[in-house]
Amino acid sequence: MEYHNYVTNYYENGDIKEEYYVLNNMKNGEYIEYHENGNKYKQCMYINDKVNGQYKQYYKNGNIQYIVDYINDNRNGNFIWYNSNGMIYATRIYKDDKLNGECKKYDNYGNLYEVRNYINDVEII
Repeated sequence: MEYHNYVTNYYENGDIKEEYYVLNNMKNGEYIEYHENGNKYKQCMYINDKVNGQYKQYYKNGNIQYIVDYINDNRNGNFIWYNSNGMIYATRIYKDDKLNGECKKYDNYGNLYEVRNYINDVEII
């Protein structure tokens, strides 16, 4: 028998801390977690208790901190990290939760200042 439930957990002050769906005792569907100030903290999709699809994490001010794609709880694809003002800080590429490809870092003005290449989490020099 399938068991469906919508879960909402709260901070002590009564504000929502997190919301998600449960199917057969596993997270399934959209998951949203909030900072204590009410802004989103994390947003992603679960399939059978594993993160799948786009995962977003936010700063307390509401700006996106980073976006990364997941397949079965492993980072796969582009990872874009932003500073708290919304400028891109770094980009990376993951395959099976390991760095693969170019990793770039940018200064606070958006200027590229570092590029490194990786294969299976090992830097290629």
